[in-house]
Amino acid sequence: MVFTGLGCDTSAVIKLLADPDATQRAYTQEAYKKHIPGTLLKELSGKLKTGVLLWMHDPAERDAIILKESLCGAKNLDAATEVMMLAIFIPAASLYTNHVFQDIQSFNTMYGRSLEKAVKNETSGNYAHALLTIVQCAENPAKYFAKVLRKAMRVIVTRAEIDLQYIKAEYLNNYKKPLDGAVHSVTSGHYRAFLLALLGPDQ
Repeated sequence: MVFTGLGCDTSAVIKLLADPDATQRAYTQEAYKKHIPGTLLKELSGKLKTGVLLWMHDPAERDAIILKESLCGAKNLDAATEVMMLAIFIPAASLYTNHVFQDIQSFNTMYGRSLEKAVKNETSGNYAHALLTIVQCAENPAKYFAKVLRKAMRVIVTRAEIDLQYIKAEYLNNYKKPLDGAVHSVTSGHYRAFLLALLGPDQ
């Protein structure tokens, strides 16, 4: 077992927890759920600990944690908080996302200009920012997440089970460099290894 004895094999922890097979991950989480949190708190540190402990929750629990943190800091929203909130709401309510997309298309047709331009011209401040975020996500979620990944690498943890392969493709298309290369250049140590393991090989 990678968690027993003095210290732990961090590389083994990363390999075990970042298993791309959801069934195997669920088995691992169930098998270790009683002692993994306490053990990891002692053995890991920094961003790696935060990422691993977040990943060990099932999706619903993970979303609840992220929402709690986001709501507590609602007066000081940054790119990381914004993308975490969207990582929960956009995939969780795909029917509503489709509805928003249809509204955008109708607006463009009826008024002869894009809703995004209208929002920029007629609103301002946080309200404009919120509306633009919704519009951009509804039109192309993968492209939007590819853009904000530069400011919020933690999104990798929340999107790994959903559409990270599409985000990787959009990132490459937009920035002409692979996402794993960007992650490698701005992170280090075991945290880098953990994120790269979640990203997986290019397909």
